[in-house]
Amino acid sequence: MAGGREREGERGSSHPFPFPFPILPPVALPAGAAVDRVGRGQIMDYMDTTRPAVESRLAAFRQRCADLGLALTPQRLAIYQVLARDDSHPAAEDVFRRVKPRVPSLSLGTVYRTLELFEAHGLVTRVHAAGDQARFDANLDPHHHLVCLRCRRVIDFEDPRLDRLPLPPGVPDGFVVKVRRVHLLGLCPGCRDG
Repeated sequence: MAGGREREGERGSSHPFPFPFPILPPVALPAGAAVDRVGRGQIMDYMDTTRPAVESRLAAFRQRCADLGLALTPQRLAIYQVLARDDSHPAAEDVFRRVKPRVPSLSLGTVYRTLELFEAHGLVTRVHAAGDQARFDANLDPHHHLVCLRCRRVIDFEDPRLDRLPLPPGVPDGFVVKVRRVHLLGLCPGCRDG
């Protein structure tokens, strides 16, 4: 490697989170796959925010709430609708600002409690992005995230090879992995070039 430096992510790297796995080569997109706004051709624009997709997500949410015995209050539905339509992975404060005009009695505390309830029941996932704020994702399909350290943008992407990474040495025998989520931290093209 140029200048004797190892590639980021390889064993012995000076990266703060070295992994014992090689860097994966680029992914070829399946025929007809959507390319995200980053335009690199390797990242899937994974959360469909078209009206039919959002309606399908809302119908599944309503059914799951019924199956769980969760009351579907106007506040809960309004909070979920924001998440179901937004692929930016909004924080609780963002959700609050968008729902408050429609539900004037809504408090920020209610938004936090509702998001925690949704997460506890598997209705949304929490995205640990750069910074202090937790972000939330209504896209429950298997996927991973690119997180920009400067602008805090979170971009969904899919790569089946990441779903098959072997467990590193030191993981206790018998540990069963249920979900694999990879967050890659870096700079988006806009911040890298800006």
